[in-house]
Amino acid sequence: MNKFLAKVASDINKPNGQKTIHPDKVEGFLEELPVEKFYGVGKVTANKMFSLGIYKGKDLKKRTEQELIKIFGKSGKHYYNVVRGIHTSEVKPHRIQKSVAVERTFLKTFLMNNRSMKSWKA
Repeated sequence: MNKFLAKVASDINKPNGQKTIHPDKVEGFLEELPVEKFYGVGKVTANKMFSLGIYKGKDLKKRTEQELIKIFGKSGKHYYNVVRGIHTSEVKPHRIQKSVAVERTFLKTFLMNNRSMKSWKA
């Protein structure tokens, strides 16, 4: 559907990141999604939403675009759209890699392999 849904779906089933959201299930999925999972909602915004009784996508969806803009400024328009499955960021499947996701385990793996190599040589 869009980049936002792909990102949220891949975060759900870590570490392999495989989750299928069928097009006819997108609306229900977004309505049940906790607001802190929406792109652009950090701790401060989430707490503000909680204070307004907005906990899940369905609560956010009840608000008008004008209400959300009045409360959250320009971000309000984004929240209005994203909870309705509207996200226009372009998906770039072939981009330059910025980091290696396994960097935390690299040293441990290297040391384990190095030890097994030493014992093999002995």
